[in-house]
Amino acid sequence: MRPVELVELWQNVGAIGLQLPTVEFYGHDKGHYRSFSNFYEHAPFEFTVPAECGRDALIASGRSATIPVSFTEKAIMLCKAAAMGDYASYDKIARVHTPGAAKRLGRSVAPWDDARWKSVVCSVALAAVGQKFAAFPHLATLLLGTGNHVIAEMAPRDANWGTGLDIGHSDASRPERWRGTNVLGWALIVTRTRLRDAPQTQPAAAATSASDAAALAEAMSAAAAAETCAAPQATPPPVDQGARSGHEAAAADDAHAAPAGNGKAERKGRKARRAGRLQDDWLRP
Repeated sequence: MRPVELVELWQNVGAIGLQLPTVEFYGHDKGHYRSFSNFYEHAPFEFTVPAECGRDALIASGRSATIPVSFTEKAIMLCKAAAMGDYASYDKIARVHTPGAAKRLGRSVAPWDDARWKSVVCSVALAAVGQKFAAFPHLATLLLGTGNHVIAEMAPRDANWGTGLDIGHSDASRPERWRGTNVLGWALIVTRTRLRDAPQTQPAAAATSASDAAALAEAMSAAAAAETCAAPQATPPPVDQGARSGHEAAAADDAHAAPAGNGKAERKGRKARRAGRLQDDWLRP
């Protein structure tokens, strides 16, 4: 999963069982959902850097891949340093005690590889958010209380982790008009699904190992199918399409569209089928 793929997700949230209006949040010191922010401070939990960020190499360097964090901004910046192999910055970030200090150190990580970061940032978001909410039942309860609604960080200056819009903006519940990719909102939505599907006796099942991504996608597919059962055109692809990726199937669907597809109804039908076929890709880290 990459941020650019999230743009397509937000074009048709109903196709994957999400509801509007959007649950909006911004900032870490006020508001009912302030704990959704990466700057929100809480009791420490043991955060483990995901494998996608070079965990094995980090351990081979003599460093621990598990660090206590009391705000997820620190977890994210640890992942940034690990992914770039900047272990000097990793050591400094591990010692910070405020979100602002972690963010400043993260900006100095070098050498910087933007393509590398974009390839792992969604996994990083899911690791940070998933481990945080698995660690604190009261926060998990708050997240689960959002139901199936879209969640968005309304950060006007952040079009990556947020929507790029102010809280209360007229387009807050029109995701297709967002300027940003809302990586943090996506991670919260996927974590919410994991928490809901996890056995109550195993809260850690909401954490974020890549091995459970397929199970998550399957659960979300089932939810989407239930939400859209009245619309045959949004039905997931037949079994014989399973060997193809969501993007390949969607491309084929576009390529084989009938000339009559110029009609508005036909275009909507193709869009719904495309959303159904891509949802597994969207929900994988």
